[in-house]
Amino acid sequence: MVNGRRGTDREEIIPAQFSGPLSVTVTDQSSCVVSTSILISPPLSVLALADEESSPGAADGYIDLLVLNGVPPVTFQWSNGSTTEDISGLTNGQYSVTVSTGNGCSTVLTILLTTVHTLEPEMSISVSPNPVSNQLTIRILPIVTGNLRLSLFDQAGSLKMAGTFSGSVHQMNIQALPAGIYYLWVESKTERWVQKVVVIP
Repeated sequence: MVNGRRGTDREEIIPAQFSGPLSVTVTDQSSCVVSTSILISPPLSVLALADEESSPGAADGYIDLLVLNGVPPVTFQWSNGSTTEDISGLTNGQYSVTVSTGNGCSTVLTILLTTVHTLEPEMSISVSPNPVSNQLTIRILPIVTGNLRLSLFDQAGSLKMAGTFSGSVHQMNIQALPAGIYYLWVESKTERWVQKVVVIP
């Protein structure tokens, strides 16, 4: 029995997206019972916001990472030798980072500094006003077929707001949020885009 659900298979398949406490009770043909509990952590996810050099040779590019569901301690190993979460003073080019967490999970992310946006060239997204204090307007062109999912995370990776919309314009009321830096994720069935949003009093 897994989390209260009975089964007869020797192998119980748990959905990949499952996280949280999991209890397992096994009963054999002799009615012997063995139980155990484990805690499954949410999957590690890393998002990068990047900006290229302002001009050739300026060496003022940066990469800003947002780590979601990372169990401390979280460590970073960049291809240029840096071990900090974010790196700056960069020239255009390719950078990779290995992110490792305290529970043994790790992921490798590669970023190519070529554009300030994470959007596909044929897409455009704008948020206004930014900085914002009450109502945030999100515009996406051209119109994407189907629903888009919006998620707003703080710098610690905590989800603060979420919703869906269709069309090209959506408004979010962020009056209840404290001042700070947030990351707005816009997701379709196949793509994910991100914008940094600054909330002011």
